[in-house]
Amino acid sequence: MSEIKRVSIEELAEHLEGTKQVAVEKDGRIVGFYIPRERPPASPAFENLDWSNVDPESRRMAEKLHQTLQEIYARTGMTEDEFADLLNPKIEFPYDRLDGKK
Repeated sequence: MSEIKRVSIEELAEHLEGTKQVAVEKDGRIVGFYIPRERPPASPAFENLDWSNVDPESRRMAEKLHQTLQEIYARTGMTEDEFADLLNPKIEFPYDRLDGKK
């Protein structure tokens, strides 16, 4: 196993998109670790669907939706489950509303 790179708190942002673990230092002492999570591959279920009974327009719409969702996951770093939780009315929305209301 390779040694974990040590970085200052100021340098941490440079490593957030990476795939390597880093030890975070402040004043020469380790104060924490950054361990990037593994991003799951795109769901193979969509590609393996039986499209034989689906009309072409519906299939195009499903493919566009799938592509849009994959872009959302890539841009936000969310998993499919995390995104679904945002749409679940039984789970409190974790972000501030744009209108400032609670």
